[in-house]
Amino acid sequence: MLLFQSILLCLLAGYFFGGLSGGHITGKIYKTDVRQHGSGNLGATNVLRTLGWKAALLTFAIDVGKVIGPVLVVRYLLFPQYEAFSYENQLLVLYVAFGAVIGHNFPLALNFHGGKGVACLAATILMFDWRMAVLELIVFVVIVAITRYVSLGSIIVSLIFFIWIFIVHDATLHMALIAGAFPVSVIFMHRSNIVRLVKGTENKLGAKKN
Repeated sequence: MLLFQSILLCLLAGYFFGGLSGGHITGKIYKTDVRQHGSGNLGATNVLRTLGWKAALLTFAIDVGKVIGPVLVVRYLLFPQYEAFSYENQLLVLYVAFGAVIGHNFPLALNFHGGKGVACLAATILMFDWRMAVLELIVFVVIVAITRYVSLGSIIVSLIFFIWIFIVHDATLHMALIAGAFPVSVIFMHRSNIVRLVKGTENKLGAKKN
């Protein structure tokens, strides 16, 4: 049984690393405050629209790395009593990753103004189950290629993440609850995008932002 202290440590560690915003760091390199452009979001999509694909890739790499780093520490170093990829280990991985998502979305150092957690979710999927990562990448690319809606691809990927864990990993109620927090977070952060998707006014990838 996981101790409350272990869960809290993972959430706090994840939040700390999650608050290292890739969009903000990239903006500093390019001498541009990404929050003052486009959607004002610090995620890779807005960086792409504002600064181009090289800056977006750097942003994405930073945001993925800030999840992979603490996940590796949790999986192999911090809790040696749990074998890597055991149920308890995977559960703690989800907690540290979700902490990173919250830190990414609401970074304390940036007045709680961050991204939407999609890059952090991508890193979580990769670290939790590489087979799921392959499937999710294919689904995301197909959806975005057909619709050109990054937001739609992100939302569907987050839902598949929960379904995969629930079915393939035969999740307990505990694991299902923490896994379900990821799509809830993604949907919440994309609530304005969902309204635009319904209205048919959502911005398409490659098109000038309305």
